[in-house]
Amino acid sequence: KTVMATLRDTDALANLHMHGERYGHGLQEIFREYALPVTLLGTPVRLAVRWQGVSGVATSQELRTLWLAEQARRGILAGYGAIFPMTCWEASDVTKLLNVADEVCALIAEAVQQQQVRAIMPCSVIYNSSAIRKE
Repeated sequence: KTVMATLRDTDALANLHMHGERYGHGLQEIFREYALPVTLLGTPVRLAVRWQGVSGVATSQELRTLWLAEQARRGILAGYGAIFPMTCWEASDVTKLLNVADEVCALIAEAVQQQQVRAIMPCSVIYNSSAIRKE
């Protein structure tokens, strides 16, 4: 009940939409700037990053793993699939997220160009364990 009242009676939803939209637009610009094989899907309140492989260089799973691991190194714990912007985000949070995304995308773009993605992988490929059924 309290959560619903907060969402109804404050600017939380407007904040969520504003910051989610800024983050989504910023990610799209960064992905375009580095010409990365990635697509941003979703709406300002639920975004998803989908990587495509680069033949002979890296699989989509390797690129996604590099994206997640390098963000984690910089203090950002990104989700495997969907990104859910939060009502508590402030402009400075979005700026930090975009700055980290820019650093990581620069690293990925250079690794793809030099065909060194596998060489700089900091861990084994991250798989979506919830998508694997156990018999």
